[in-house]
Amino acid sequence: VWSNKISVTTSCANTVAAELFYACDAWPFGAGEGVLKMVENGDNVALLVAGTDSTDTRRAAKVLADYASSDLSGDEAVV
Repeated sequence: VWSNKISVTTSCANTVAAELFYACDAWPFGAGEGVLKMVENGDNVALLVAGTDSTDTRRAAKVLADYASSDLSGDEAVV
């Protein structure tokens, strides 16, 4: 059952993120990269805020927190 979710995690630390976005062994980003990715399912939305490690995850979260100053568009942004 889907519900609205925000998942803030490193690339392999969260099973919800693995199910909705990227399996741990399929993480497509490298060191120094994070991602903001949104997936819609009907009326529900899941948002992934993740990085390759905890530093990258914090960096991605800061971009989201200051979204008004960022040039975010679409359903995915690599940061």
